[in-house]
Amino acid sequence: MKTPAMLTLCGSVVRVFQAPDGVDRKTGETYEGGHRVQLLAEVPLRNGESKLDLVTLSTDQPGRFQELMQKWVRVPVGVYAAKGGVGMYALKGQAPEPLAGHQ
Repeated sequence: MKTPAMLTLCGSVVRVFQAPDGVDRKTGETYEGGHRVQLLAEVPLRNGESKLDLVTLSTDQPGRFQELMQKWVRVPVGVYAAKGGVGMYALKGQAPEPLAGHQ
């Protein structure tokens, strides 16, 4: 049995794409772009309102996300420090889970 993820992200799958390959600026080494998924996530605000944020995650499960286009899902994620904020990625080997009751 897999250990449940500590953090999950919920949102509607709006796009799945292949990122372009790139070159590391410091080392000059090339790297593969990999697959990405974009989720439209609802973020609660302190005043009781909410806003929508587009969150881009790297993933090794692009086909599974493609099957769930325009559906709400729960995705186990990892986080890392990114330019003045936090970045997220879908955990390897963990498929998104459809959320019941959301359209």
